[in-house]
Amino acid sequence: MELVVSLGVFIAVMTIGLGAVLQMFGVNQKSQSLKAIMNNLNFALDSMAREIVVAKIADTTAFGSSFRCGNPTPMGEPLDCTIGDGGGDYLSFCSSDSNAIAYRFVVGGSGGYLERRISTNDDCQNSFGSSEWERITSPEVDIQNMRFYVTGAGLEDKQPKVLIVIEGEAGVKDEVKSKFELQTTLSQRSPNLSIVLP
Repeated sequence: MELVVSLGVFIAVMTIGLGAVLQMFGVNQKSQSLKAIMNNLNFALDSMAREIVVAKIADTTAFGSSFRCGNPTPMGEPLDCTIGDGGGDYLSFCSSDSNAIAYRFVVGGSGGYLERRISTNDDCQNSFGSSEWERITSPEVDIQNMRFYVTGAGLEDKQPKVLIVIEGEAGVKDEVKSKFELQTTLSQRSPNLSIVLP
């Protein structure tokens, strides 16, 4: 009889212990998956931020920035997207290498994602040439909303700034999905000389 009782206690303890180990394994798997997905999103945002910060002044004779927000055409004219206007899902600018770069938020069949396009020529003012849009966020990241807010793009008494707001979900399976909200403000390093010069 004592053997049956001790065997029953042992089985109960082992079942509880095994359940805890399996639960910890599941939590670890979720955190590792989420970390890999968020690293992808972080890399995409860091790359975009670095390019925006070192963007060139579009035309050194007229001052102003090269940021164009919201409407992709005409490309050579700076355009603000303020919070009052609702922002935009498109941003283009002239890179420090004199290439036109654009980012846009796209909603597809499998969710929202971020795309990048870089010109094949050294002309920031006219076109992207034959370049194609490339997805820069992984399929496991579902961006549900993304807005660019730009102030100071034209000939104003402000240093150009870009505010990026992103909301979405990360994860493959429903039980491991996590919501995220990100926001960053970037300021162009090249000074807007129209602020200083008369």
